[in-house]
Amino acid sequence: MMSKEEAEKPKKGVSHKAVIGAIAAVVLVAACGGGYYAWNSHRQALHAQAIGSCQNEAKQLKTVNAAYTESVKAAAVKPAKDVTVKQDSCDAEAATDQLNKNAADMKTQAAKITEQNGKLESQTKKTLNDDLANANNVLGSTDGKVADNATRDALTNAINASKKAASDKKATVKSLTDAKASLDNAVNAVNASVQAKAQADATAAQQAQDAQAQAQAAQSSGSNGCSGYSGGSYSGSGYSAVGSGSSYSGGYSAPHYNAPAPSGGNGDYHISENLDTHGGGSWNSTPGLCVGNGGDSIGICH
Repeated sequence: MMSKEEAEKPKKGVSHKAVIGAIAAVVLVAACGGGYYAWNSHRQALHAQAIGSCQNEAKQLKTVNAAYTESVKAAAVKPAKDVTVKQDSCDAEAATDQLNKNAADMKTQAAKITEQNGKLESQTKKTLNDDLANANNVLGSTDGKVADNATRDALTNAINASKKAASDKKATVKSLTDAKASLDNAVNAVNASVQAKAQADATAAQQAQDAQAQAQAAQSSGSNGCSGYSGGSYSGSGYSAVGSGSSYSGGYSAPHYNAPAPSGGNGDYHISENLDTHGGGSWNSTPGLCVGNGGDSIGICH
């Protein structure tokens, strides 16, 4: 049986230092475990962020490239060089650094394509503005010179639409090209209408000139068909032509007819018909039947 003195003696066993060391070891292990967990969580967060960034840049590159492709299709003047696009991988199994590298590469590509698209838009807008200046000149110089004024109204509408497109900050190459096409069509329609009116005016002028020439020809023909003249009369064994005909002398005497005298006449008329030759003389008479009243004569055409 243990005595009282033995019971009161300190017991031998684990020292205080050992206990403290054990506690410290536990704390260290816990700290290391917690640190690893925190580090691993951070690493996973960075990897997830890299995946997301890579996917976003891939989507942006695809969108930008699609827009540029449409611009090239719509552009009147094509770019001198094509743009090559490399769509990098965003596989979650890839290393975080590789994912970040791929994201940066696709971001650079998208920036270059956006720059190219901007240049194409600026070039198309400049072409549209040049066409607008020409369209305004055509509109101002064709007032009253077109066959159909509706073409000028259509040109006015096209000019207004093109101005709106050119000033639109969100305008695309396609919208600018479409506006230019409508404007060009309207200008061509006005020019065609100007030509149509010019041709119609020229045709009308030629017809008027032809009609005037025909009228003058008809008037000249009518005046040459019958002429009145006066000359002296002749009585005796010979015959003298009345008017501007040449003389004849021979054995012909014009028959005398009595007819009612016109006002101022004496009732004695000489009627001579066309003669070619008579007797030994020659006669060149003025065509027609001529009636002479004394010293006066009146030309009557058959």
